[in-house]
Amino acid sequence: IISNKYSRGKITGDIDLTGVTISYTFNTSTLLQAIRKCREISPSGWYFYVDASNVLHFKKKHTTADHTFTVGREITKIMPTKRLENVKNVVLFVGGGDPPLYRKYIRQSSIDTYGQRVELKQDSRVTQVVTANIMSNAFLDDNEAVEIRTIIRVIDKNVGETATGYNIESIKPGDMVQIRGFGTDYPATLWDVALWDVGFWDYSISYATRLPMQVVALRYHPDFVEIEVSSRPIPVQNRMEDIYRNLADYINKDNPTAPTT
Repeated sequence: IISNKYSRGKITGDIDLTGVTISYTFNTSTLLQAIRKCREISPSGWYFYVDASNVLHFKKKHTTADHTFTVGREITKIMPTKRLENVKNVVLFVGGGDPPLYRKYIRQSSIDTYGQRVELKQDSRVTQVVTANIMSNAFLDDNEAVEIRTIIRVIDKNVGETATGYNIESIKPGDMVQIRGFGTDYPATLWDVALWDVGFWDYSISYATRLPMQVVALRYHPDFVEIEVSSRPIPVQNRMEDIYRNLADYINKDNPTAPTT
């Protein structure tokens, strides 16, 4: 349930329902700020993007691959990396109210593997525990494991007379991609050393890249597309933007319904 006291702009949407009902009031917010907040208070795995026709797409990522590429066939170049610096396994959430809402959330298995890595989240408009629970648990779901980020170059099937390319125009931000033929051809599974894991941070990088990953960026060229895929959802903001938004929310929270002219 969204109440927007004052915002400007117009956009059409292709929006799916998250199945979660949360009340949140925006005051003196831009459309982009409101959309980013809706993503933040959604469950794990949701993402958004605005296409070239000014249509907002707000979707849950698929669990299976939308596109499958093979190294040496559709893929002519691949550059995988593993990133540890953004792992977070403890959230300290500070909300509003009197006294202020103050909650702690942890992921012990991640702490055991990487040590304690704390994220402080502040939002004075959040006064209900259920909202803090959804926001914090979704954040931990997305950030408790090492990120696998890979850049692949996929050749266009319309180049020359080759039959090994792909319809690169069919690939959209948020789609799930699976890579074949890179390193040892292990089966795509979460089983590891006879133990059931909930993530794949302890896999070799050639193994991990075979699990479905999400498209976070597309860069088109005349005869190929460079695709950036990640094991984490599409990021919606960086830390400096987050700090500025929280400050602006606090300053504007008691504004009138509309400005005077």
